Amino acid sequence: MLKTQLIKRDYNTYQDNPAHVNVEIKTLVDKTISNNIKTALVKVLENGEIKPHSHETLEIFHILEGNGIVLINGDYQKFECGDTIYAPAGVIHGLKNTEKTPVILLANFPNYKS
Repeated sequence: MLKTQLIKRDYNTYQDNPAHVNVEIKTLVDKTISNNIKTALVKVLENGEIKPHSHETLEIFHILEGNGIVLINGDYQKFECGDTIYAPAGVIHGLKNTEKTPVILLANFPNYKS
């Protein structure tokens, strides 16, 4: 039976993401909580980059802090705090921090299969 859960801020810690450059990830919701969604906070440090990649499921990420550039449809576009990016399944996307302060984003993967 599904139930509402409070996920405390100390539930998990930021971990280095070796697939990218100067990127840390803190998983908030995973298969231990839900079998069909993954949610994480992602911190892109100064000179950090989420290298171009794609997923088997769509990704929606919302910029909570910072500014930079995001790879969309083969071109880099500027983003700022408050913007949301929608990346369909199988579509290449990436992100670069162009500032000295970290970019923090909330990444959601609906229909996630672990």
